[in-house]
Formats: sequence, C-alpha cells, structure tokens
Amino acid sequence: LLLRSRLQAGADTAIFIDSDSDMHADLNPVADLAARHSVVISPHVVKPFPRDGMGPNEWDLQKYGVFNSGFLAVGEEAASFLDWMDDHVRRDCLFAEEVGMHADQRLLEWVPALFDHHVLRDPGVNVAHWNLHEREISESGGVYLCDGGPLRTFHFSGLDPEDTGVLTWQLRQHANPRVDDRPAGALSRLLVDYQGRLVEAGYRDVGRVPYSYSASAAGRPLGQWERRAYREMVLAAEALGRDAPPSPFDRSRSAEFERMLDDPGSIPWLSRPARSRIVDAELARPAEGERLKRSATTGLRLARRAARRVTGRGHGWMPHPLPSDITMSEYPGQ
Repeated sequence: LLLRSRLQAGADTAIFIDSDSDMHADLNPVADLAARHSVVISPHVVKPFPRDGMGPNEWDLQKYGVFNSGFLAVGEEAASFLDWMDDHVRRDCLFAEEVGMHADQRLLEWVPALFDHHVLRDPGVNVAHWNLHEREISESGGVYLCDGGPLRTFHFSGLDPEDTGVLTWQLRQHANPRVDDRPAGALSRLLVDYQGRLVEAGYRDVGRVPYSYSASAAGRPLGQWERRAYREMVLAAEALGRDAPPSPFDRSRSAEFERMLDDPGSIPWLSRPARSRIVDAELARPAEGERLKRSATTGLRLARRAARRVTGRGHGWMPHPLPSDITMSEYPGQ
C-alpha cells in the first residue's frame, strides 16, 4: 500500500526499506533499475554459502526464502505486481513456515517467473548479518563502505539497542555462527553509532509503550492460536457473505467476541474442516501446567491424528492455517 500510494502521488519509483535499516548513501541507482525493470528484489546473499557446517546457510534460510522483503523497489509499470501482492497478503501474510508462509517474504520467490524484474546484487544494499560473511565493511574519511563501494543501507535485523556492541540475537540460533555477534573495526563503529542514535531518539520511551494489538478489548492475550481462530471466522464470513465477526478491539461487542473465541469450534457457520483446524491448532500449542496435563494433551493429539486416517475423512490432522482461497473454497458458492 505504501509503494502504491507513492506511485499514485506521482512518483516515478518507490522504494520500501524496513524500519530497522540505516541509510548511508543515495539509492538513485536502485531507483533507475526500478524505472527500467518495474520490480527490484534483494536476495539474502549473492554468493554460494561455504560448505563448512556454519550458520546461517542455505538450509537455514530456506524457510525464510531466497529474497528479503526488507528492501523492495518498484517503478511505474509495477501495477500488476502490486495488485498480485495485495491480493495475497490481505489474508495470507502469516508466519506459518510449515505451509511455506513467512509473512510476505516467500511470495517474492515468484517474482522472477511472473513479472519484469531485476535481482539486486549491489553488495552495499540491504547488508545484514546473514550476508556479512561475503561483504566487508570499512570506513574512509568518515564514510562507510562495503566491498570498497558505497554502503547504501544496513539492515539491523534482530538488533537490541540496549545491548551495546551486539549485532543481533538471531546469530545465537546457530551452534556455529559464521559471523561474530560482537563485531570489531568499522562494523563495530557503525553498530554502536546506530544503537546510540536509536536511544537518543527515544527508543527507551517507545519501548515501554505496550503493543496496541496484543490483547483484546477485554484484556485477553491474542497469541498465534487466537489470531488463527479469528482468521477462520473472518474467512468464513467473507465466503458466506455474512457480517464480519466482532473485532477483538471493539469494546461494544467485546462480550460477543469473547464468547466466540471461548468455543470457536461450535460456531455453526464454520466449515467442518475449519472447526477441526482450530481444535488441532489448540492441541498443537505447547501444553502448560503439570505433567499429567501435558500427557493428556499429547494423547488427544495422537487420537485426533489417528481418527483423521479413517477412510472417507476429507481432511487430515492440520494444526496450521491454509491459504485463504483454499479455506474459502470450503463454503457453498465459492
């Protein structure tokens, strides 16, 4: 929507950069590419990973996708791409790697097949911890460089501004990370400078503000299961032409929302597969409490999985969402 609005306002090109990125040089070369090729996408890496047992590697990034959605540029002829993205992310911008969804990012893998595009291989753009092993940050006369050319944007994904000198918590996911999370030299200066500017700009104050959409109007925490159950309700209502279910944040309909979320599986207008997905997703959540409860939950999971193998059942054990068009096709008239 942001990219489209800029083009509709008369811009020849529009560039999206993640909010955790720092810009150090102009992006005119990228804008020129977008004007010529409609869509410019940024790969996570531009060289093969060494086969050295260190991380990240191709397998680590497989679930996130080849391209990074934290940097994207479009030109005037990108309308078909933007329409396609709008249609897909409207209800399918989910973190559900088990079904190939990582927010909007995995969609970008279709761009080379479907749209005029350019794969950006400029090492100075969208530099991040996942590609630092192939790029060298240096400094000359107070100007930061990458591989000897301009450092245009650095993507500080996973940065904690309070953890001074530490690049990202995400490197701790790897038993043998190929990049040091406490860099030295020019990269260390770049990092500490950025952290300092964030704190100076009021990061600590902003960090104390609670996320507005983390709980319903009645105070119920809205975790992954609650959001997926509500999504099933929304898709069912849209498919059937019904009024939308009450918003979690509408105080005037708060009681109605809470009743529906307390027992979504009993909502009569949900499809049978949708109700089963909701129950399966709830059972797949990490069990809390004493060992007996965990044991009972595991037993229920196994029982439901076994029941789905019975001949004639149209859907199997499925503790994950489905794409919205598949979900909506479960309803009459779709």
